[in-house]
Amino acid sequence: MSMVARSGIVAVLMWVFASPTHAAFVLGSTRIVFNEGDRDVSLVVTNTSSVAYAGQVWLDPLPVGTKDGGAPLSFFAVTPPLFRLESGKEQLLRFFRAEGTLPEEKESVFWLNVQEIPPQAKGKNVVQFAQRIRIKLFYRPESLQDADSREAARKLTATFKGGRLSLSNSSPFSISFLEVVVRKGEQEWQLKSPVMILPGDVGSVSLPSAITPPFQVRYRYISDYGGHHDGPALEVTR
Repeated sequence: MSMVARSGIVAVLMWVFASPTHAAFVLGSTRIVFNEGDRDVSLVVTNTSSVAYAGQVWLDPLPVGTKDGGAPLSFFAVTPPLFRLESGKEQLLRFFRAEGTLPEEKESVFWLNVQEIPPQAKGKNVVQFAQRIRIKLFYRPESLQDADSREAARKLTATFKGGRLSLSNSSPFSISFLEVVVRKGEQEWQLKSPVMILPGDVGSVSLPSAITPPFQVRYRYISDYGGHHDGPALEVTR
């Protein structure tokens, strides 16, 4: 390979890794709650870039449900699933219940994906970045609509076994963590915590060998409205 070709490749790589990337789309909310009985819910997408972008929208259930043939269930429909958005303009997305039966005793969680599709690049040796924004959509059955989603934090329990910390969510709501910290005496360890624990599920994380009971677990979680809250301290004695 010639020195010129090598220099060109190095220059492109330096440009790719040095150039900052910014999302063109900004969403009007950090999460969506869809209550059973709602006709639809909406979300505003704004194009903050200086050029027009296209967008694609879809939802992934957690965990993924399937039809008899193995195809993913479309629990929700979104309109429009594809759109073009001029610079500085807004697009209203609307979500409707579609097919499939969802649990009546606990909430269900979906990933909402908004994929940017940039315009065709002009010129040669131009690298483009298309970002995908993901937020959660929570489906609440009628049985939970008078309940308090903060119940998940109040019902969270912690246990220790075999060098692992387990966090159990016995509530019908999911809990999304910002951080989990273990405190033993004057020392603290910030853990790589589970991002979210679904209703009735358990999240587990390995602890450093220096951490053995008794110790205290403190954590911060995200509320329905995107607020950050401290959960009650959990004492692990054995």
